[in-house]
Amino acid sequence: MQRFAGRPPAIGQVVVMPFQEARPYPFSSLQELERNDTVLIIKSNAKWGTPYFKFCGGMLEEGQTFEQAVITELRDETGVIGDPAQLLQLDSVAKPQHPPHNGHFEVRFYAAFGCNFKQIIDPLYRETGDEGEEPMVVPLSEVLVSGYQWAIPTKSSVSASLFGPHIQTLQRIEEKLAAQNTA
Repeated sequence: MQRFAGRPPAIGQVVVMPFQEARPYPFSSLQELERNDTVLIIKSNAKWGTPYFKFCGGMLEEGQTFEQAVITELRDETGVIGDPAQLLQLDSVAKPQHPPHNGHFEVRFYAAFGCNFKQIIDPLYRETGDEGEEPMVVPLSEVLVSGYQWAIPTKSSVSASLFGPHIQTLQRIEEKLAAQNTA
C-alpha cells in the first residue's frame, strides 16, 4: 500500500520538546534540564494497536521555516504558545522519503523553552489537538527513563510509554552533548 501516493514529497519535519521554564544557560546534558520539571508530551491519535506518547511535531508546509513549523505544531496540537526566540535545535537527521517518492528530507528536533502552558488543551474536557492529540505535562526525569509508562488521562486503565524513535533521538542528543563536553 502506498499511502503517500498522490501526495507531494516531504520537504521537512519538526519534533519539539516544550518546556514551561525559560532556557537554562549553559547545559551539557539532558539530565541538567531536569530542573525544568514541566515538559509536554502528547498521546498520539494514530491508529496503531499500541498507544504511545510522543513529542509535538509535524511536516513543514510549502514556504514555512522549521522554526515557524515548531510554533504552529505546538499551537495546533496542544494549544501551547511558544516563543521563537526560545527555540534550541538539538538534533537533525535525514529521513528517507515515503514511497513512491525517492530521496531524503530533514527532520529537526527542538527544545522550546519558556512556553505558555496557560492555554493547554485539556482532553478531560474533550479538547484535543488538530489531529486528536491529548497533551499531558510530565517531569523530564520520567521522560528520560526508557520504557517509563504513564496512565492515559482519558483511559485511566491504559498506560503508554514514549514513542520509540523519540527515545532514540533523546539518546542520540545525550551522546552528542557528552562528545561536545569531552572535546
